[in-house]
Amino acid sequence: MMQALETKPGTHPREIDADKIRLIHSNMPVMFIGNLVGCLPIAIILWNQGYTGSVIAWVTAVYTLTLARWLHHRQLKITTASNQQIFNQGKGYLLFSLLSGSIWGSIGVVFFNPDEITSFTFMIVTLASFVGGSMTSMSAKPLYYYSFVLPATTPIIFNMLLQNTPFYFWLGVAAIIYLSATVALSKNLHRVIHNSLILKYENIDLLADLKSQTDNANRDKSRFIAAASHDLRQPLHAVNLFVETLSNKIRIKDQQHDINRIRRGLSSMSELFDALLDISKLDSETSSVNQIDFPIDELLHNLTDQFSNEAETKQLSLTVKTCNEIVRSDPVLLERLIGNLLSNAIRYTEKGSVTIFFEQHNPHTITLYIRDTGIGIPSDKTEEVFDEFTQLHNPERDRNKGLGLGLAIVRRISKLLGITLQLDSEVGKGSQFTIELPLCEHHVAATSTQYFLTLDNKLNGLKILVIDNESDILDAMQNLLETWQCDFTGAASSEKALKLISEDYRPEFILADYRLPGELNGCKLISDIRQTTGQIPALIITGDTGVEIDKEAAAVNLITLRKPIKPAQLRVAMTQLLKKYVQV
Repeated sequence: MMQALETKPGTHPREIDADKIRLIHSNMPVMFIGNLVGCLPIAIILWNQGYTGSVIAWVTAVYTLTLARWLHHRQLKITTASNQQIFNQGKGYLLFSLLSGSIWGSIGVVFFNPDEITSFTFMIVTLASFVGGSMTSMSAKPLYYYSFVLPATTPIIFNMLLQNTPFYFWLGVAAIIYLSATVALSKNLHRVIHNSLILKYENIDLLADLKSQTDNANRDKSRFIAAASHDLRQPLHAVNLFVETLSNKIRIKDQQHDINRIRRGLSSMSELFDALLDISKLDSETSSVNQIDFPIDELLHNLTDQFSNEAETKQLSLTVKTCNEIVRSDPVLLERLIGNLLSNAIRYTEKGSVTIFFEQHNPHTITLYIRDTGIGIPSDKTEEVFDEFTQLHNPERDRNKGLGLGLAIVRRISKLLGITLQLDSEVGKGSQFTIELPLCEHHVAATSTQYFLTLDNKLNGLKILVIDNESDILDAMQNLLETWQCDFTGAASSEKALKLISEDYRPEFILADYRLPGELNGCKLISDIRQTTGQIPALIITGDTGVEIDKEAAAVNLITLRKPIKPAQLRVAMTQLLKKYVQV
């Protein structure tokens, strides 16, 4: 005999009991059909033996009860029913089982005739069949089974034992043995059902516990990433700004070449750092999208500068066709997406060319193509290459060939930006990635140079208040903004910034870090300043990656930028924000 698992306090006894009733509920239609069909053979036999009125009454009782049970069964919407509703339904099933067993048991009294061996045989066979069938259908709740089989079999067994002939006596004994065996089998079947339901809910608890632990681990990881991101992005942001300032001061060609190499190296380090940190942020859906209108040419110009040296080293032709369109997207995320595709194209192209060009198929979007003459991707691997750490041609995991995260990040960013990404490739002939980009709502074609000349003019003489507790960042921002002909004022804390405002300093633009010493963060500080100055344009520049900061900033009409931000990206964001305020 199987040992029953004990229902522990944490194994959901009410849910298990409800599931048992659900099992019986699912078996009810078969039981209804069995009652409707199973009563007909015995009714015909008894009808032929002259029990006309009694047969009509008995069959009517069977069909009437079956109809009532069917109506009762239909009342329960099993998929949406609460446990209490199921328990109430179960009480009805118990009552109907008792009534059904009584009706079937009545044939052992009303129609029992020891001299009619034919009708007696039909009664025994029919009842035995119903006892066996109900065992499998109702053993999930043994009480339901007993409430049927005991009233169904007791009358005929009792009558057999009362006969004075050995045949009926021993047949009655055999019936008792059969009934006892079915009861024992029913108990064993119930144990199996009960144990399986316990295991089901133990597994559910284990999965819930595993999910809880995984969620906790992800939260811990997110906190670590947020802390690491903030602390590491701060110096990277400062270095980016200093390099840009230094590049504007150097006039010697060799030194310019060196500073360009530094810029490319710094850019590569930033991208690797971003890949390792942002893959987690993209997975945890904490990335925010800062949609602005900007010229796609400027973005591609930055990428060309970044990858031209790598293409020249491999003696590849890197061609970027001019596009005089203003697109609407997040320039930081889009640059990372295109940069990853361009990096892959150069890495896996040994000879030939890498080309970026555009086509416009409708007035609302423009299609960007990145085509290479590289090794290509097998058709059955075009989905696999977007998985993390997948490198079809780097089985030895050589780090010089990348981490295998580039295309994984590309897919995540494309989904985040809501843009269509398509890959077409042929082994030995190369690959082509297609990106469909939305154009700005008020589409005006202009050259990148003209556009930025207009925007740069807006920064001339602009009074900018920069608030950051990192002295290196303040120095770097001062150097950069002054090269843009801006009027720079710095504050290392919220107290110093508020003191400046109280002394009638009125900035025309604010750049503030989110984390500041004291009680006020960047968002609250700008809100306080705006109470005095009015709604002046402002940006939050932060190394934190949490989406909560974006929500807090949006609530007070602010836009967040993530460190390290490239100077060109900062300029685009500032001029676009100024443009919006001018339009307002």
